Amino acid sequence: MSIQVITYAVRFWSGGEYKALFLRHEGYLGAVGAFLKTCKNNNSTERKALWSENYVVSSSNTPFSDNPFESKPYATNHSKGETDFNKVPPHDLSIVNFSVGKVPNPKHLIIAQKAEESKSTLKKYHRAKAEESQSDTLSDASDRSHQFAERYKRFLRELSADPSGRGVLTVRCLLSAQQHFLREYGFGDVFCLQKRFENRGALSALMDRLGELSKLDWSNRQLSLIEGLLAGNMFDWGAAEAIQFLKEAPKNKFGAADFHVILDKVQSRPWLVDNYDNWIDRISVSGSPYRCILIFCDNSGADIILGVLPFAMEFLNRGCKVIMAANSSPAINDITYQELELLLHMIASFEPLIAESLNNGQLMLAENGQTSPCLDFRLIASSLVQLAEREQVDLIVIEGMGRAIHCNLNAKFTVDTLKIAVIKNSWLARRLGGQLYGVIFKFEPVLKSR
Repeated sequence: MSIQVITYAVRFWSGGEYKALFLRHEGYLGAVGAFLKTCKNNNSTERKALWSENYVVSSSNTPFSDNPFESKPYATNHSKGETDFNKVPPHDLSIVNFSVGKVPNPKHLIIAQKAEESKSTLKKYHRAKAEESQSDTLSDASDRSHQFAERYKRFLRELSADPSGRGVLTVRCLLSAQQHFLREYGFGDVFCLQKRFENRGALSALMDRLGELSKLDWSNRQLSLIEGLLAGNMFDWGAAEAIQFLKEAPKNKFGAADFHVILDKVQSRPWLVDNYDNWIDRISVSGSPYRCILIFCDNSGADIILGVLPFAMEFLNRGCKVIMAANSSPAINDITYQELELLLHMIASFEPLIAESLNNGQLMLAENGQTSPCLDFRLIASSLVQLAEREQVDLIVIEGMGRAIHCNLNAKFTVDTLKIAVIKNSWLARRLGGQLYGVIFKFEPVLKSR
């Protein structure tokens, strides 16, 4: 009705010279406002909550699903055919814009197409992992995993026919839609088993890795720490080429790819984007180079335990505070806040520096408010934003292909930023003018005004 009235008014008062055009989410704010106003439980906490954006429903009349799996029985009363909107779950956290982001750009890579073989490989692999995650507990896991695969395949066909039907087509859109469909068909943490044995393998190798680093002089240790971050970033089950690489790599006794084998595969300098010398110049000062470092973590297993943690410990030893932020909900094999908290307290039982840093508040853990493999700085958990402001974060570290490249390669911040990732996708490598497994090491210091 509102659209019709506005359209008629514009046409009438302009004498037919102007035509009203409406953006993709016409009436969005009004509709959400009306929805919230009718909710009975309208307390202050509820008003601060945020419902996540839906990437799979277009502005057209395309049906959402031919045969949707009812994975959210709380939303519908089937006997009465009614919906209890007060029970539709928002995010558990208050989500806000990240305060130190000057030009947050979570949609850096706009795509027109992706290699069909890559999409096919990922779809099949994630279907298999979805089935595997529940095969011992739910008898219909196989059927639902096939339903997920068919639904995602249809979604990709719809995008091929109408690439702009859901707004600007980005990698973030594809990744978020994938997680949406997995949850729609009842799969919460698809890679739970994969993460479990990779964590075990990485934990068993941690003390050896720390021992290796302790034997190096300062200069060589800094390079080895960065190479460890890059090697850990290879443990990514969200990229087709990486999946094949990890399957073929030699395994440790836990069945995970051997970290040292992956470490030897890290590309030597010079890298595709190589600001390493500037980084070393910045941290080679005496004393503590930064007040507080905020690290946005990526994968479970070797990435977080053998890559990120030794890097964080280097700065803890130099007196810096460190905040490690992880996803609020599962996505591919990314580590979640709950998993990170459990892992760090487990490591604290045999690593004194971690135990002391957790106890005295020098090392802090936080959830970032994200539910996909991407990192959208417009929608960060308010608790993390408040923590970053309180601790006066002056370095942000973004690691991983999805977070550092797909979403934030060109994002600008008001503090120093380090973006580090391995390119594990041939299409992306060509797009950036590099090769598969090329390295992005982008250090962006903030110029201090005199």
